[in-house]
Amino acid sequence: MTKPIKINNFIYFLPSIIVMIIIFFMSNDPVSGEKSSRLIELLYKLINFFINYDFNEYYRDLGSFIIRKIAHISEYMILTLTYYLAISKNNFKNYNFKQIYFYSGLFAILYSISDEYHQTFVKGRVGTYEDVLIDSIGIFLCYFIIKLYNKN
Repeated sequence: MTKPIKINNFIYFLPSIIVMIIIFFMSNDPVSGEKSSRLIELLYKLINFFINYDFNEYYRDLGSFIIRKIAHISEYMILTLTYYLAISKNNFKNYNFKQIYFYSGLFAILYSISDEYHQTFVKGRVGTYEDVLIDSIGIFLCYFIIKLYNKN
């Protein structure tokens, strides 16, 4: 049986807190979809300029969707990693990799749920369980990345 978690060094959680603040402010932006659409449109113009290929509306929408979901996956992969590093640096000598990762993933999924809930209060935004599932992909990818890193 393991002992309850005790946080010995709060400073290690500073990166996690910074990532959570960034996610919060990105979620709090009612026009974030428009901003990302402009960036994606710029990307399409660059592609058209360099290879002279013009995407039709279907591929523009599909590309926009994919890029936004990759952003979800990436931000929660980073958040999970910061949790993992913070927890593992806090002298959890009785905890193995899976236990530390469990808490990291749990904190990240709880933050994802709270973030989607928060978005239901932001004008122009909606919170969806689908985004929580997509965020979970990032959480699980982080597990495999850490596992590969630990093998080497």
